[in-house]
Amino acid sequence: MGESNKKIIIFLIIILPLFSQFNIINVFATDMVLEKKVLILNSYDHGFKWSNDVSLGVKSVLNKAFKRVNIIEEYMDTNRYNNELYYEKLYELYKYKYSNKKFDVVIVIGNNAYNFANKYYKSLFSATPVVFCGVEQNNFVNVKDRSVFTGVIEKVDIKDTIDTILKLHEYVRYINFIVDKTHNNDKNIETINHLKNYYSDIEFRIIESSTIRDTLSKVKNLSKYDVAFIFPVFMEDENEYDGMLNGINQISKQCPVPIYSAWADYINRGIIGGKLIYGFYHGTVAGQMAEKILKGVHPSDIDVLDKSYSKYVFDYNQLHKFGIDELRLPKGSCIINIPSIKYSISKKIVKNAAAIFIIFLTSIIIFLVSNIKMRKIAENALRASEKRLRILMNTSPDIICFRDDNGRWLEVNKALLKLFDLREEEWQKKTSAELDKFDKYLLPNINDKIIWENARGIRYEKEIFDGTGEKLVFDIYKIPIFYENDSKKAIVTVGHDITYLKRNQELKEKAEQRLRILSEMKEYDNLRKEFFANISHELRTPINIIVSSLQYIDFLQRNDLLFTYKEKVIKYKGIMMQNCYRLLKLINNLIDITKIDSGYFKLNLKNHDIISLVESITLSVVEYAESKDIELIFDTNVEEKIIACDSEKIERIMLNLLSNAIKFTRKNGNILVSVSDKTDYVLISVKDTGIGIPDDKQQYIFKRFAQVDGTHSINKNGSGIGLSLVKALVEMHEGNISVKSEYKKGSEFIIELPAKIIEGGTVKVENVYSANKSNNDNITVEFSDINITDN
Repeated sequence: MGESNKKIIIFLIIILPLFSQFNIINVFATDMVLEKKVLILNSYDHGFKWSNDVSLGVKSVLNKAFKRVNIIEEYMDTNRYNNELYYEKLYELYKYKYSNKKFDVVIVIGNNAYNFANKYYKSLFSATPVVFCGVEQNNFVNVKDRSVFTGVIEKVDIKDTIDTILKLHEYVRYINFIVDKTHNNDKNIETINHLKNYYSDIEFRIIESSTIRDTLSKVKNLSKYDVAFIFPVFMEDENEYDGMLNGINQISKQCPVPIYSAWADYINRGIIGGKLIYGFYHGTVAGQMAEKILKGVHPSDIDVLDKSYSKYVFDYNQLHKFGIDELRLPKGSCIINIPSIKYSISKKIVKNAAAIFIIFLTSIIIFLVSNIKMRKIAENALRASEKRLRILMNTSPDIICFRDDNGRWLEVNKALLKLFDLREEEWQKKTSAELDKFDKYLLPNINDKIIWENARGIRYEKEIFDGTGEKLVFDIYKIPIFYENDSKKAIVTVGHDITYLKRNQELKEKAEQRLRILSEMKEYDNLRKEFFANISHELRTPINIIVSSLQYIDFLQRNDLLFTYKEKVIKYKGIMMQNCYRLLKLINNLIDITKIDSGYFKLNLKNHDIISLVESITLSVVEYAESKDIELIFDTNVEEKIIACDSEKIERIMLNLLSNAIKFTRKNGNILVSVSDKTDYVLISVKDTGIGIPDDKQQYIFKRFAQVDGTHSINKNGSGIGLSLVKALVEMHEGNISVKSEYKKGSEFIIELPAKIIEGGTVKVENVYSANKSNNDNITVEFSDINITDN
């Protein structure tokens, strides 16, 4: 051995161990590239090679195009289960799984996944773009939203393969198409029938079976004038599911004639070949479309491709078995399984190769030395970057900390140490459970699992305590950080103290609450003052009238003029009686409202025909309405409706509303009282054509002591208690009262009473007003503030 060769060997012995121990530079830095989220809906199960190859093609493109891409694949298994109920269950499952997950693109493989996405994509994925592949032409025409869908159509060149069969086998009379009995069979037979139009001299036969055993029994009898063409088949054997690849293995072994296909999955499994479509390349085209969408291209700007990648591929072993000349194959055909040729290599070539290897190795060594220098430069840059980052963290007033995926604390800033009165040795590489102060004061890890699963940050407010025990409020933001291979690196927690903002907000809310209370107190005080002024007027006016009338009658009596002025005495007696009723009405209202407030006012509930009750009350005041030239009408949509109510309180409610309606309706106006059966409740309406109530006053009319401004009323009298008492009585019946009014056009008061009855209670339906003196007195009292003679 020469001296120079010895030196080379020594040099290699020294340098090779160094080379084997060398590590590529790994710079600790946060990967700020946004993760792309992709969902693949695969029509079939995990064992179906065609769709698996398509999926691999899609993933190869996306993983190469993006540093961070999260691909989730769902296998729909529709070759086993293919019915509407199964798709509905899939829809419910996916909606539950992905209700809170947003995908950047959805890729569907196969007709069934495409039809599923076409039907449910709006409710499942909203406006997420959809890229389809492995979809036949007749399925694509049913797309609902071209602005969302794009993709590549699976177009299989069966005719080109048949043309090749007829060229290679001139004696062929029959082409036997092997199909299964799955849901795809109808489409396969339709394709075969379409192909018949091109070959009038050849007879097409269909070998259709659902089991491998049945198929084998049929292909065994094929003659020398036959060839076979196999579609993708799914068959069962002895009650066990068998994929199409296992099926073709058995069929090709026992079939005496050549078998062709148009699907690359069958090559190398006993078929001769054909113009084959490859799932992997089909998937790469779909992956390239998805890549464009993820880079910002809209789906509607990407044309749907109606041609799939396919090429002529043939198996050398099968060609040799059936004596087919390779020269007769279509131009550009690819032949697989060609036997390898062994070559003898001379020593000179070995020496040259060794020399080339040494040169190559030397180049690698030079490269590594240079790389070491670059590594040192990168390390220095990294140290400088870390120093700047640490300065930034420690000068920030916000608390900042880093934890690894096991919850151990990696780094904290000075603001956090100061806030919780911690020393350096207390927190380093410890979990929250190992650090009592963090457990007591800082942030529990309950949200970490959600952050890692969703791969995105969360933000929330948290009350925590500092080292002195003072309660503070922080705006917390947690962010997950991943390595380039998508493994977990750390969670960054940033907390901003918003205690002063919260306290200011609380002070503001308290101030606003006090202002509201003060405003309500002022409003109540004004109502109280107005009420006492009204009560004073309501008491003083009738008393003054009564006193004046008595003084006049006393004057006539002292001068023996009573008989002479008999008519005036009768008139003044009526005036006194009417004002006594006014005083009685006021006193009754005051007593009743006081009883209601104190809880001593009780209802006497009995079963009554509410239609008859309201009608009787209405008809009893017709005289008062006619005396003012007002038409009073009663209407109902049902003849009888039994409910539990207090008839006296219903009378009180209706008389009050009718009194107001007559009081505020002008001459020649009309009042409509209607009762409607709404099954679960009864609706009573009192509608007039009076002066109406201004919009800004309607919210006050049911309040205690409230009255509409006097400028909006005519012949007005009242204490402001009546409608509040009506509302209280309705609500004691578990009912509701409301008003609809248009100023200067009229008002409608609507009462809703629940249609309840007392079990075993007596039903009372008689007219209690036509001849009942006490009820007539009630009417007289309630209408005492209406001047009958004033028309």
